[in-house]
Amino acid sequence: MNTVDVIRIVDDDLSITDALSFLLEGEGWNTIAYHDADTFLTNDDLKVPGCLILDVRMPNSMSGLELQEQLMSIAGYLPIIFISAHGDIEMAVHTIKNGACNFLPKPVDQDKLLASIEKAVQLCHRNLQALQEARARNENLKTLTPRELEVAKLLATGAPNKVVADQLGMTTRTAQVHRAAIYLKLGVHSAVEIAELVRTTD
Repeated sequence: MNTVDVIRIVDDDLSITDALSFLLEGEGWNTIAYHDADTFLTNDDLKVPGCLILDVRMPNSMSGLELQEQLMSIAGYLPIIFISAHGDIEMAVHTIKNGACNFLPKPVDQDKLLASIEKAVQLCHRNLQALQEARARNENLKTLTPRELEVAKLLATGAPNKVVADQLGMTTRTAQVHRAAIYLKLGVHSAVEIAELVRTTD
């Protein structure tokens, strides 16, 4: 495990957060406990990798399901493990479809929880790496000239050089030059890779 990883626990039951913190810290994980979703959103540093153990029902605050919805837009890279004493199949399916890593009933099976956390933290690091790579690609796109971006968008559709040339009113040779410059600037080797990049600009 990475010493910077943090396991967040959000549950309104103090006995649960204390027990989970004790268990996880005994296994070498860093933990932070919050007793309602609002406190978590206000105080947590979402940029720190790790995962979130989240209670489904918290009567005095935002529910776990509502918090999951918010995190999808602001920190979708942070994996969630749901725990609940009142879970049912429909609820479990709903959370998993919305991106949760697992849905565990209370009392939580320790081995299953620890295995889920290990997988969730690994997923978080993959998510963050993918996000970093996406940002880098977006920065590369900004290096294209307006004309090169037009060419890139046509290449992304699978258009050959001649079609690009005809549509943009240039020679095939000029289209080839633009194509070479685009490949170089973006660090790609195919139109498929270009398609993956330029779709974010539409």
